Amino acid sequence: MSQSMDIKGIAMSVLALALSTSANASLIEATQATNCLRSPSAAACAYVSSAARDFVDAMDATIGEIQQEVRVWQERYRVIDESAAPELFFTATNVKHLEDADIAVRGFEQILRIQAESLIEERGTTLNDEVLATIRQVRISVAKLRMAISNVLQIEKQLRPAIASNKSSFDMNADALQSLKIATQNAYYH
Repeated sequence: MSQSMDIKGIAMSVLALALSTSANASLIEATQATNCLRSPSAAACAYVSSAARDFVDAMDATIGEIQQEVRVWQERYRVIDESAAPELFFTATNVKHLEDADIAVRGFEQILRIQAESLIEERGTTLNDEVLATIRQVRISVAKLRMAISNVLQIEKQLRPAIASNKSSFDMNADALQSLKIATQNAYYH
């Protein structure tokens, strides 16, 4: 039974709780493209030098990648939630990756919010409705990704006591027993 539990634990910890490379690249692309619309120069931004349609097409692909990542995180949530031992998913490495993913997506979300607000303030009347709707869709997709990651993070926070108790073990050997006796005797005489 112990061996099957170890194999199950290894299999569960393989589920890396980190952002995929394509999702990370899509988030970067979204912030760069939105920034290009704010201060267009032909050398710096391919989206402004051509039709706004290029921006919309590129962002549609980016939205698709982000939505795919949302589905991946929702599936991770489902697998963890339905697991008989969900605490096995949260190894130290996975928790670190999970926290990094949460921080990264929150950062991108804030950057996009600031860029969108500044863009509308600076060029709101010159941007067509399709570009504005696309920017809104990008922000909504990133918010959904943040929520999907936050849901997994909430499971980890709820399981922290169980994870801590699984990690705590006290090896009672002769040296430990002697140290405990001395500490207890000293405590009574002070």
